[in-house]
Amino acid sequence: NVKKEITWVVSNAACEGTHSQVSYLVDCGVIPALCDMLEAPDAVVTEVAIDAVTEILKVGRRMMMSDVNAYALLVEGCGGLEKLVRLEQHERDAISEKAFFTVETFFSSEIE
Repeated sequence: NVKKEITWVVSNAACEGTHSQVSYLVDCGVIPALCDMLEAPDAVVTEVAIDAVTEILKVGRRMMMSDVNAYALLVEGCGGLEKLVRLEQHERDAISEKAFFTVETFFSSEIE
């Protein structure tokens, strides 16, 4: 499946890339695609997508201006936050724990 392979490639780039490389990925529009993959039927792909989104949000945090993580706004804007919140209830512990970490770390003020 092409989407599955692309998710792996983007995740590897997000997790291992420099800030400028991750920013380039975001500029190319990977956030909505990754957020779509949060609902992948394959749990491994879902977990990889969470990892990629989390790493992108970490870069966004380092680049924050005026206390706003622009990448978090992009994730929220394409429905990623809602998907992450739903994944907190996932049957697979690794997925629910990663989703919980990402929501608490980057969106806690939005869900209070």
